Amino acid sequence: MGHPVEVPGLNHLAAIVAPLCRQFSPVWAAIFPYPVDSSCRLLITQAKFFMQNLHIHGYDVGVDSWERMGATSVQADKVVNVRMSESEHTLLKAYCASLNRSMQDVLRDFALMQIQKQRFCCRLVRSLMDEHGIEQDPRARKPCFGYACYYCRHAESCAAGETDLLYIPRQEIRELVAEESAYIFDFDGSSIEPPTQMG
Repeated sequence: MGHPVEVPGLNHLAAIVAPLCRQFSPVWAAIFPYPVDSSCRLLITQAKFFMQNLHIHGYDVGVDSWERMGATSVQADKVVNVRMSESEHTLLKAYCASLNRSMQDVLRDFALMQIQKQRFCCRLVRSLMDEHGIEQDPRARKPCFGYACYYCRHAESCAAGETDLLYIPRQEIRELVAEESAYIFDFDGSSIEPPTQMG
């Protein structure tokens, strides 16, 4: 049996990865299918895969040792840490799971949606967006722009600015909609107003 390959910085990497592996032990077997005493090169590959999985599931993990170990340096996006209560975190995690999206994607979407909507009436936001090269989202002028975009039948074409239709819910979410809001399945894309109450 060959000896493990010596790789500079491995101890530093292991010191980061090991506690994370213990913290996320329920997914250890799926993420690390090989024995931990395999070669250093394999361990590094597994560690990268582990970090990518954390990122996909909404956990931001910064590791500054990849370049020192000879890996290609990739410019990372900015990371914002959001403090919330345990119950708020649990709610957010469950909500994002229902959408099959990561927590960071949903938080980013919602934050930018609100800024984009404020651009409609705020000169300051318009100036800030222009200054930082953020283009106006074609959906921003629509009254349905927001969480409904996750459930809309034409979400992709709307995001691309290819349709003027308003929110039309996908039929597969029907069982999730409260009885008093069932009227949304009558939407034809021309309005999102509730039906006129008679009497």
